Amino acid sequence: MPHYLNSDAIQAGLIPCETNPRTGALSRTLEPFHAQAVHTVGTGSDRRRHVCTECADKHHKGLKRKRGEIVWR
Repeated sequence: MPHYLNSDAIQAGLIPCETNPRTGALSRTLEPFHAQAVHTVGTGSDRRRHVCTECADKHHKGLKRKRGEIVWR
């Protein structure tokens, strides 16, 4: 059975976590979906990432965090 991918979540109107939970690296659209993004971490538009709480706590501890509605523009 195929995995539900980040690209499937995007097509369904969800914003997937942009962090790979195993590695902390940027998650790709063809990787399995693990959670919806609920935080924006980082500063500057080129350094921000939308992530789930688990990844924010595990991989982005030292970064500025904003919780709230995530909107891609």
